[in-house]
Amino acid sequence: MKRAFLFASLFLLLAAPCCYAGRISLVTTVTSEVAGATLNVSLSVINSGDEAARRFSPHINAAGRTVSADRANALSPGATYRTALKFDLKSIKPGIYPLLIVLNYEDANQHPFSALVAQTYKYGATLLPLTSCEITPVRLSGTARTEVKVMNGGGKGLAGSVKLFLPNELKADPNGIKMDLLGGSEKNFSFTLRNLSALNGSSYQIFAIIEYDLNDFHQTVITPGTVSVTAPGSLLDISTFQLLYIFITLIVILIAVQFVPRIRK
Repeated sequence: MKRAFLFASLFLLLAAPCCYAGRISLVTTVTSEVAGATLNVSLSVINSGDEAARRFSPHINAAGRTVSADRANALSPGATYRTALKFDLKSIKPGIYPLLIVLNYEDANQHPFSALVAQTYKYGATLLPLTSCEITPVRLSGTARTEVKVMNGGGKGLAGSVKLFLPNELKADPNGIKMDLLGGSEKNFSFTLRNLSALNGSSYQIFAIIEYDLNDFHQTVITPGTVSVTAPGSLLDISTFQLLYIFITLIVILIAVQFVPRIRK
């Protein structure tokens, strides 16, 4: 009887996080359209998870300005959030520019989270981009370094900037780096990432943003990357498959203890 109680207690203890953990999953759709010198941005967000996203607030950056959209006290499972904003483009030159969105929200435990959307919009005449870039995947425990490799596929030198667009849970040092790239060359730009409030075991999408001017046109190139947050020496360094294997092995052992008779002398 005691062994049966021990088995039941251990099973409930191990299964509880899987059974009761809620999930917030935001499906985001962003459309942008330029009419004259105005950028019209429409944002639609659906919570496809089973837990409400509390204190939901989007922040949209375009044309050098950040606008905070209306906040929703809670975005319930299955609910949709919609907003539309306008940005004045009269003060910028023709070209391709970044449209950056941060979605801030909290879970049931009031832990803050953020999700990112990064894309570009075109204003007036544009040129084909001359650069491309890659981001080294990051496994973050406290601090970690990532490299952004930028390749100039054109014959002219380029001067601009390399930045990382990060969720609020992470911080980059430096925030941005000046870029001077000779024609036909490539260069690595190093950033140190620091964990501010990211939970162990979580993964975050980040973006490298390359901007430069060429022949009176502005150009933007955006490349995604991934940061995986872990705690050194913890169970989170074990893969999901390994954890599942350990869990099943424990159950098999406990069942065997229940039903295999003891060997009496």
